[in-house]
Amino acid sequence: RRADMPITDDTDTVDILDHLDACFSQLCEERLQMFIQYIFDHDIAAGHSRCDHEGPRFDTVRNDCMSDAFQLLASGDEETFAAVQATLSTSGLAMLGCIIPGVPLGFLLGYTRFPGRNMLRILVDTALSFPTVVLGLLVYLLLARQGPFADFELLFTVPGIAIGLALLGLPIVIAHTCLAVEQADRLLAPTLRTLGAGPWQLLFSTVRELRFHLLTACITAFGRVVSEVGISMLVGGNIKWATRTITTAITLETGKGDYARSIALGIVLVTLAFALNMGLAALRRRMGP
Repeated sequence: RRADMPITDDTDTVDILDHLDACFSQLCEERLQMFIQYIFDHDIAAGHSRCDHEGPRFDTVRNDCMSDAFQLLASGDEETFAAVQATLSTSGLAMLGCIIPGVPLGFLLGYTRFPGRNMLRILVDTALSFPTVVLGLLVYLLLARQGPFADFELLFTVPGIAIGLALLGLPIVIAHTCLAVEQADRLLAPTLRTLGAGPWQLLFSTVRELRFHLLTACITAFGRVVSEVGISMLVGGNIKWATRTITTAITLETGKGDYARSIALGIVLVTLAFALNMGLAALRRRMGP
């Protein structure tokens, strides 16, 4: 519409305002995309300025990056240990969320017989290979602003990540507990019932008898939880000083070309796994057969 044409009624005014609003929205969207692309290109260029297009040389990683990585750990670098703290927090909460319900559910699934048990067993085994990115997407949609649990404001928080990781580790605990109960001594349950054991006494006695199998199940679940990237990235948002875990930080820093920090975080992750397995071995020797 030309500027010299008169506006005849309110309908023309509404049409003009709608047109201007659409043009302004399109312009803002184009500018935002250009800005995001500029920031992305700038970060990638800055991160890879020290490396050629073929990536870092092995001798550079072995000498410079390794020494810088140990220096970051020795100096107590705040950014590095903030990721470690976030990892321990999310993994600890997630393990509580999958062990507390997982062990009783696995015991019931392995001990009792009911219609549909075989199908439920298949579903639990199938959940072991469920795509973690899809699981993270489902948790994200549930916790998003328009999701059913939006009022709890758990998206982009440590508890929100823990919920997703607990759902990841829960099938592992259930499946391993169920398998341990199925392979246990068949005379254990009849003997306990003969001695007058109730349902809870039967549960705790069986768990004590299968304690090493259950510890192995917990270690397996912890290894899956602590090394997860997709759920932590989607649900946590990889926010610095808040929800950036070891795995998401390694992904980010490697993309930026900061190999020293990536190696330092990798050393911490491997040390955690080694210390956990050493503790399990020591506990097994102390508790005896």
